[in-house]
Amino acid sequence: FTDLDLLVSRLDDPNLRDGTNYDTLLLLSDFLGPAPNRSLSTTTTTTDRVASLSSTSINHIPPLNSPQSLSLPPPLLGRVAVERRRKTKDGRVKIKLSLLDSGVDKCGICLSQFKEGNSGAVSPACKHAFHEKCL
Repeated sequence: FTDLDLLVSRLDDPNLRDGTNYDTLLLLSDFLGPAPNRSLSTTTTTTDRVASLSSTSINHIPPLNSPQSLSLPPPLLGRVAVERRRKTKDGRVKIKLSLLDSGVDKCGICLSQFKEGNSGAVSPACKHAFHEKCL
């Protein structure tokens, strides 16, 4: 079996149909890479696209510390709150957390679970949530 076969077989596990296979999906997306751009011709290869870049177009990329590259709006700050709390049949307590009216689970930087009362930040551009201390 290949690594891809093993990853896909983990997705078929009936015990993981409750959404606990998120980490497996992340591994699969890392393995497969980004989706191809459908707007590009299917006959155009990556090498052709790189070769078509002129040195002047590459020189127009702003440095990382320039005002053009720092034009993202600041993150929105708030506290993580319990949106819903319920007990499962086996007695465990499940909670749904929210930050600024968006459901949250894990920090996008440190990947640890959010907890009630944590200070959090949400990027207005992409709506990803982070611990305030991770920024």
